[in-house]
Amino acid sequence: MNPTLRIFFKIITYVFHPILLPTYGTLLYLWANPSIVGKEVDEGTFIHPSLVVITVFINTFIMPAMAILMMKALGFIKSLDMPDKQDRIIPFIATMTFYIWAYLVVKNYFDFMLPLYSIFILGTVVSLMLSFFINLFLKLSIHMVGMAGLMAGTLLMMMNSEKSLIGVFLVIIVLTGLVASARLYLKAHTTKEVFIGFLIGISGQMLAFSLYSRFVTN
Repeated sequence: MNPTLRIFFKIITYVFHPILLPTYGTLLYLWANPSIVGKEVDEGTFIHPSLVVITVFINTFIMPAMAILMMKALGFIKSLDMPDKQDRIIPFIATMTFYIWAYLVVKNYFDFMLPLYSIFILGTVVSLMLSFFINLFLKLSIHMVGMAGLMAGTLLMMMNSEKSLIGVFLVIIVLTGLVASARLYLKAHTTKEVFIGFLIGISGQMLAFSLYSRFVTN
């Protein structure tokens, strides 16, 4: 294994870690919809979009990361990489709790964000639930769940974003392939596990879109 290439792929897996992707998606949504910045929520009431970013970052990255580090310190998990699917069960439950809370906050307190953003966050919750269930039977790539979810979420955002996201979407496709290559090169997953993760990430966003359209908006 080439040491330089190994370091490069390690960096890729850290930069595009699954629990960072909801924050990236939030930043992308705000960039694509600049009219939201400074938008009046109620009469005389303004909520700066940076509060959305901070809220999502704390609930989908800081809190899960702290919980996982505590589990490692207490011996609930053997390694932060969690190569054994059994090690992932408790971190999955904790992360799902924080992600559900993030979705509820976004939907109930940041309703100035367009519905497609709420669908994106809901999609991450659905993907996590699907991943948790499948993980009970076989291992899958959570990195690919996240990247595929970001890709599908970006595709949905393109439906009514103020700026064109075609170029960004193409870049995300390339990055998804790069992350898949990294996981395979580092022997963290098999091709089957990467493919299953990809399907779950896509399915989570599509199911969220269907659920939101059918139940939440009615």
